[in-house]
Amino acid sequence: MKMINKGLGADYYRWDLGDSNVTNERHPIEYFHEQGEYIIELYIENWEYGCIDSITKLFVVHPIPFVQASADTLICIGDSTDVFGETLSELVSWYWKPARYVSDDSAQSTIAWPDTAKYMKVHIIDTNGCIGVDSVKITVQDTPNVDIFSDTTVIIGEVVVLNPLTDAELTYEWHPPGANQDFFLIARDIYGCFEKKFDFRINIDERCS
Repeated sequence: MKMINKGLGADYYRWDLGDSNVTNERHPIEYFHEQGEYIIELYIENWEYGCIDSITKLFVVHPIPFVQASADTLICIGDSTDVFGETLSELVSWYWKPARYVSDDSAQSTIAWPDTAKYMKVHIIDTNGCIGVDSVKITVQDTPNVDIFSDTTVIIGEVVVLNPLTDAELTYEWHPPGANQDFFLIARDIYGCFEKKFDFRINIDERCS
C-alpha cells in the first residue's frame, strides 16, 4: 500500500506504519502481511518556524479470500472440459483468464477449450475488493508426429528393423502382411486421443535366395 503525504512546507517526515516499521520517506510503500487493524501516524516538522503536526488514520487489512480451482486435467485437441472454483467466502464475483478459452468468464463453473497447454486462472473478488487466485492446468494432447519408414526390398533371411520415430508416447499395433507383402501399423497415443494407420511394403527379392 502506498502512503500519500499531502503535508506542505515540511522539512522532516516520520511515518509510524502500525506494524513496528518506521520510515522517513515522504510517500512510503508498505506491505501488510497479516490481516487486522493498523494505526498509521504521520508526523511532520517545519524547522524554519518550529511547527509540528501529525495525523493518525486507522487502516483495516482484510484477508485474501481463498479459492481452489478444479484438478489439473488433460484433453484431446479440439475437445473441452468442465472447470470450476470453490470458496468458503460469500458474495464474491468470479472471472476466468484467459477469457477467450472459456464459455463464461464470469461464472463459478464454466467450460474450457484451450488449443495448447494452458493454466486457466480463476479469480474471486469479495465485497472488500480483495482478490483470490488459483489455477487449473489443462494439458492438450495434439496429433502425434510419427516418421514412418519407407517401402523396402530385402532378400530371404535378411533382418529388417522397423523403428518408427516420434517424440510422443505411443503404443503400436503391427499387422502381418496381406497380399503382395503389404503391412500396416496402427499408432495410438497413450491417452486414447488419436489413432493413425501407416501402410508400408516389404518386397522380397527372390533372385538372391
